[in-house]
Amino acid sequence: AVVGASGQMTLSNDGGVTWRNKNYTVNPGSPTYASIFAQSPTGNVWLGSNIIGETNLLYSSNGGTNWSLQPNGMSFAVFGMDFASANTAYIYGGRATAGVGQMSKSTDGGMTWSALALPSPLSTYQINTVDFVNDNTGWAGGFAGAFAPALLSKSTDGGATWNTQPIETNPNGAVISIQMLDENN
Repeated sequence: AVVGASGQMTLSNDGGVTWRNKNYTVNPGSPTYASIFAQSPTGNVWLGSNIIGETNLLYSSNGGTNWSLQPNGMSFAVFGMDFASANTAYIYGGRATAGVGQMSKSTDGGMTWSALALPSPLSTYQINTVDFVNDNTGWAGGFAGAFAPALLSKSTDGGATWNTQPIETNPNGAVISIQMLDENN
């Protein structure tokens, strides 16, 4: 699945050989989708919006044939999704210009979502990236403006608490992507 501006969505069921436009059936006139997660082989697909006020996820249980709105506990953009396991998932985002970072968690395979209470400074940074290597251990990176220090935080209890980790040379700017192999690498 590929998503993008103006509600664009295109799906392939043959390994990317052919693609079919789903814009007319998903959410006509909808916002830009900034995130997507397709769960193989279940056919479950989630889309997150990049627009303030469009706070629900779009969810499909049948590979994109039918869609429903799914509340997620967030009030700003959903920039990404990370499924740590079949049952535990995280969505994240916020808005740097408003000084807001947000994250929600699901413990039932993405069927329901609850907002996590994030500590400062994580709660004041737009969360651009999250990578959980298991249900409990994960990292989040964010952005609070070009002159603010880049932020990297770690949780070892499923997002209940977060500890800021130093980044060598303490650069200003944003952490855009995190990819961990395991709890140490």
